[in-house]
Amino acid sequence: MLRRVVFLILLTAILSSQYLTAQTTAFSYQGRLTDDGNPASGAFQMQFKLFDSLGGAGQVGSTLTDVPVTVTQGTFTVKLDFGANALSGANRWLEIAVRHNSGESYITLSPREQIASSPYAVRTLSAASADTATNATNATNATNATTAATATNALNLGGLAANQFVQTNDPRLSDLRNPLPGSPSYIQNGTDPQSSSNFNISGNGAFGGNVGIGSTTPNHRLRVSGGPTWTNRSWLGALELDNNSAIAWRSNSSGYRFGIGHNNNGLYFVHTGSDPGTTTGTTDVRLFMNTLGAVGIGTENPQAKLAVVSDNFNYSILAVNNVVGGYAGFFDGRVTVGRAIGGEVQLTVKSIPLLPSIAAVCFNPAGDLLQCGASSLKWKKNIHPFSSGLDAILRLQPISYQWKEDGRFDVGLGAEDVAKIVPELTLRNADGDVTGVKYERINLLLINAVKQQQGEIEDLQRQVNALTRVLHRRSVGPRGTRR
Repeated sequence: MLRRVVFLILLTAILSSQYLTAQTTAFSYQGRLTDDGNPASGAFQMQFKLFDSLGGAGQVGSTLTDVPVTVTQGTFTVKLDFGANALSGANRWLEIAVRHNSGESYITLSPREQIASSPYAVRTLSAASADTATNATNATNATNATTAATATNALNLGGLAANQFVQTNDPRLSDLRNPLPGSPSYIQNGTDPQSSSNFNISGNGAFGGNVGIGSTTPNHRLRVSGGPTWTNRSWLGALELDNNSAIAWRSNSSGYRFGIGHNNNGLYFVHTGSDPGTTTGTTDVRLFMNTLGAVGIGTENPQAKLAVVSDNFNYSILAVNNVVGGYAGFFDGRVTVGRAIGGEVQLTVKSIPLLPSIAAVCFNPAGDLLQCGASSLKWKKNIHPFSSGLDAILRLQPISYQWKEDGRFDVGLGAEDVAKIVPELTLRNADGDVTGVKYERINLLLINAVKQQQGEIEDLQRQVNALTRVLHRRSVGPRGTRR
């Protein structure tokens, strides 16, 4: 099969001398055929059609099909005849299709080639009567002249001498006719704005310099100045876009493309993989504002005036003074402020002033910030005595240490050590690892220790009292006599 070819016309239709003599409607056409960029050679079949436009469907005349053509080193010449009516003087375009043989389908070459003026020399539009001229059978044996130069009827054309057939003194060549110079009926080239002139252009266009709309001094590729008053804020309407339209930027050096779009839902600021005019890539909405004025960052469904959604808590949602690494927002019904450290969310307060207060603050397992002290039995179940006390205190080993984060010296307990003695007084993370000590609840150990010591004191007191009574009886003797 013939591969798709690139067709380059080197010579448009030319008229051979034999057709000047015969005055037929045929003409010679010479072109060049390449196959994958190389000159083609061999026998081909070609099909020729004539059209009245470059891309329209208006075919003129019949189709010349299965025309055998020999191509040598890319060059071929073929005789074409579409009939006298086909070449009426209007613009014509030639469409060519090619194949190796009848066993293949034709491949239509593009674009069509416009026919130059040479074929029209075959037959003039007003020369039909010359076929039956009464004064001559042909130009070589004219009755009234030996040669065409001295033919009697050739000296005057339409009552005019031959050397006057083209006139320069006809007033129609010099009088002013519409559109007159300066008329608003056409766009004029100038540096000053052309007043009262409108234009309407169909198709694409290109400008090589800066364009000013409402301005004669654009410093960028496009400057829009002025416009009708828009809204009660007296803005000037400089740019108007239809609904469901967008402004697009081409890809930057990193391959990112950004755009601003608008539809019935609201206004979108997007990041996309599609170049302008294409739909091949995905589109991620970075920022969205709905028709009620709610703004969403990372979401197209904001449920508040500002909604921020992030699927990665290690990515900052809010940066104060451009310090990143944390987030702040309304999550799962709670106001949350924190930053991620080693997979854990941490609330950081730079400075807490030492001022009079009415209560301490605590956190529950869900991370809620609470006032310490809530202990009503109505919030509790599976209530049992807690008996650890003096024995646990005697086993606890206070330590001194430095914090790895900033090197601060401190004293306290090792959470892992406490977990071995009193696991109820330790804190654990979501993975069950021991992470902290409930220092404020060590008082419970002291309460039990005091009770235990008080019991021992009371036992000792009873023993002392008993011994005292024994000693007293011994010292007094029988019948109350003192020894």
